[in-house]
Amino acid sequence: MKEAIERARLYSDYGVYFLEAPFGPDELDKYEGLATAVELKIAYGEQNTTRYEFRELIEKGKVDIIQPDVSRVGGITEVRRIAQHAQSAGTILIPHCWKTGISIAANLHLLSTIKNAPYLEFSQPPQSPLRYNLTKTDFSVENGQVRVPSGPGLGIELNESIVEKYRLN
Repeated sequence: MKEAIERARLYSDYGVYFLEAPFGPDELDKYEGLATAVELKIAYGEQNTTRYEFRELIEKGKVDIIQPDVSRVGGITEVRRIAQHAQSAGTILIPHCWKTGISIAANLHLLSTIKNAPYLEFSQPPQSPLRYNLTKTDFSVENGQVRVPSGPGLGIELNESIVEKYRLN
């Protein structure tokens, strides 16, 4: 704990926005201790899979930022439930998003409806056919922002050749 507090204070001096996952998922007492000892925002949650885990993380862990992943917690509706609880507790929501344009589109639509969600965490791996080619939608970052896709559903179109290439029978 001492090292976590020292590092969080050091990171804060450099203007870091938040410290993510300094402890394991079940160490809520450590999250609470760190969150109450430092000014830097403490974040966790990308491994959590239920709204009940997020409620415990907010109420017992006292984290400043939760990071649900729409593909792990049961979809858009469940993240909205988590977001409502987070908002009522004054907790920021920054969804974790990895792997595909489908999950990026789902999270972008979700973010456009949530007040306490200022950012989206998503990967920019150098080579990933599922990340860059599964959808025909471009998710380029321009001036720090990614455009919410428009159109029916999530506003994306799947690249059928990539779907076929990676289909499991």
